[in-house]
Parts: sequence; C-alpha cells; structure tokens
Amino acid sequence: MWQRLRWIISVLAVVGAFLRLARMFLVPAAPALPFDPIAYDRQRVRLEGAVTSLDTGRGSVVVFKFGSPTCGEGRRVTVDGVFHHVSQRGDRTFTNEIDAESVKCE
Repeated sequence: MWQRLRWIISVLAVVGAFLRLARMFLVPAAPALPFDPIAYDRQRVRLEGAVTSLDTGRGSVVVFKFGSPTCGEGRRVTVDGVFHHVSQRGDRTFTNEIDAESVKCE
C-alpha cells in the first residue's frame, strides 16, 4: 500500500512540474508598460492606445470606469485618469490600473 501511495505522489509531482514548465512556455508574458509603474503611482496620466481584451482584465494596463465600455475592441482610445500600481477594492487587489476620468474613442 505504501509503495503504491509513493508511486502516486511521484506521478503527481512529475505532472505538476510538467504543468509549471508548460505554463512558462505557453502563457505569453504581459507587454511591458511604457513607463515606470512605481514612479507614476497615484499620478495623473494620459495614455493613448488600442482597446484589447475588452472586459477580460488582461493586458498591460487595466482601465477602470463605471458603466458600459464606450470603445469597442480594436478602436484607438485616449484615457485620462489616475494610475495606481497597486489598488484595493473590497477584498480584491488590482495592479497597473487607471481610474479613468475620461475615455475618448477615435
């Protein structure tokens, strides 16, 4: 019985190591920010770019604004707001987020 248990644990360890290794190669890294996030923490910023990964929370900068998105995916956008390297809302923690005051679609 102990040999079988040791074998199962060994197999699970190998599978876990394989999954961690696969994740490093299969999950792309988020693009780098165009500025130093610590230097701009709690500063007013204006960013221009394209909307990507709408409503998924992925990307290099998350833009937070109450209401429905006004710019569709792929559209050019200018965002004015306050950048937060780390912010807390309730029990959730967010990194690299802009609390948008205005969002203008082109």
